Amino acid sequence: MSGKKNIKKSMAQALDVPIDVALDQVKIVITGNSILNAENHKGIQEYSESKISFQTSLGLVEIRGKGLILAALTGEELQIEGELESIIMPTEEKE
Repeated sequence: MSGKKNIKKSMAQALDVPIDVALDQVKIVITGNSILNAENHKGIQEYSESKISFQTSLGLVEIRGKGLILAALTGEELQIEGELESIIMPTEEKE
């Protein structure tokens, strides 16, 4: 982790602020194999019944499945419903 991220992480812990918020990272919660909630996204890149991808501070997250729908979308949160088959996450940048 870079020095800047270490400082932000330490400050977040000291101020009792969630790490994902302090580091501008996406938070993804999956319920079963049919609901995915993501907080702190940066926009939808692709949307179809078999693939939904969205941008995050670390890169593109790709969801594949069947009958996928974007059930909810706000500036910072989204909910995907359908038969979730795979999730491809970006890896953290290496310095």
